[in-house]
Amino acid sequence: MSEQVSDDPLQYCVYALFQNYWISKELLPDLYASTFRQSMQLKEFFDRWFRYRLIVEPDYIKLVKTPVEAKPWMGIQSFLHPMDYIFLSCFIAYMEEKGEGQQFVLQDVCEAIINYYPGPASEVVWKNRSVRQSLVRAIKYCEELFVVKTFDRKIDEFQDNVSHDMLFETTSFLRYFVNSFYFDYSAVRSFDTLKGFMVEEEKREGVQPKHRFMRRMFLEPNVKRVALSEDESILMREYGAQLIRNAAEEFDHLELEEYPSMFMMTHSRHFYGQYYPAQNKSSTLSLMTTQLGTYLWALINNGSIVPDETGTLTFTFEQALQIFTQVKEINDHGWSITYQRESAEKVWIWALAYMKSFEFAKEENGYVYIYDVLGRVTGEYEKGGNDLDEVSSESTWIF
Repeated sequence: MSEQVSDDPLQYCVYALFQNYWISKELLPDLYASTFRQSMQLKEFFDRWFRYRLIVEPDYIKLVKTPVEAKPWMGIQSFLHPMDYIFLSCFIAYMEEKGEGQQFVLQDVCEAIINYYPGPASEVVWKNRSVRQSLVRAIKYCEELFVVKTFDRKIDEFQDNVSHDMLFETTSFLRYFVNSFYFDYSAVRSFDTLKGFMVEEEKREGVQPKHRFMRRMFLEPNVKRVALSEDESILMREYGAQLIRNAAEEFDHLELEEYPSMFMMTHSRHFYGQYYPAQNKSSTLSLMTTQLGTYLWALINNGSIVPDETGTLTFTFEQALQIFTQVKEINDHGWSITYQRESAEKVWIWALAYMKSFEFAKEENGYVYIYDVLGRVTGEYEKGGNDLDEVSSESTWIF
């Protein structure tokens, strides 16, 4: 994580707060100082546009970001199993009972988790390596977010040694690690129950359709009209153009684009954080996704495939793989060696997962659905230069 200098410090802080769980004074001192100086303006800004709360502490600053609805890609990327999340919740509960600045050891954590665990205690068998790995992932996540610090030893050693012990200490970050709500967590018995509580929470906070829509635009890759609530649909039908104009005036280098099927937010230049096309280890996946979109556009143009009334393309998994294989044969000379050497099917699985993370596609019951938003990122790239410099991009099959 690196700090940058911007010609608009306020907007830079806005994007930084959205991209980071929180801004640590120790890790990002300059960004923390800039955000702290503008904290009053930022609080007003986030309340007006999103009805979000900004927490300013001596060690960190956090924007409390609540999504409109949960998405599959919103989970913790390093977590592999549901038990990882259960152990994280148990570990947090244990630390909150301890309080800030308190020390404890790993073996005490193991004993406490059995008591906190919501299912049968027989499911938590520490001799089982996969169970220990779940706890390791949960604790490492807390370490990465500075909620707990360790001394001398590493938690990774617990994976191979059930008797491994080590010392921990809670930090000031624990106080606001979990977002506070005005309902009783213990009363949540299902996802539908949770959604009902969150609706009441929004009413209490004075969240309006405008705030919900802007939350979607900043937290989701694109917003499909069919996903909007009735109130949001009415808002965009009657005041959408004005809202988009107001946003364009407020945010430099940012546009809220409106199409018959969806909305999306684009930036005219890199400002802060992660963007599509990618400029990191995912750049080849980003490139091949764009190449796939361009290839599909060509097939639509010559009548080989036809989108439905919403602009969605529907394929069986085998049909989608066949098309991607053709894309690979044409373009993989420009991909990294790893993707060149792997089979088309294996690379397609990686590419599809990447596309799903941007909501370009969905996989369900053996079918692959590719949305028209992929048509927004088709184009050609400079040969022999920076693959991320887009040369041309025509209007495609966005409905």
